[in-house]
Amino acid sequence: MELVSGRTQIEDEDILEEAVLETAQTIRNYCGFEQNEEIPEPLTYVWAGMAVELAEKRARERTGMVDTTGAAQTVKVGDTSVTLRTPHTDSTEELTLHYRQQLNGFRRMNFI
Repeated sequence: MELVSGRTQIEDEDILEEAVLETAQTIRNYCGFEQNEEIPEPLTYVWAGMAVELAEKRARERTGMVDTTGAAQTVKVGDTSVTLRTPHTDSTEELTLHYRQQLNGFRRMNFI
């Protein structure tokens, strides 16, 4: 938690803690770790980076400062009609894509 709070200016402990827990679960699911298994030490900085990104995104969402890049889905000129696309809310899936290269070295095959 200290590693995460030292990398961001977010002061809301609830957002930070939620991000740390959610990214830990995401890492466990992606890598195939057991639910009660510790995150390996070499992934500590990856975990912190993911948590910071998620916390900052959640903080922006709560303050209404959501990134609207490419937000217009349809635009109609006659009688002016604009339809806005809802922002992508599955943040952890997006984070996994950003950190896939680092996480892939720790993936395990689970057999049923």
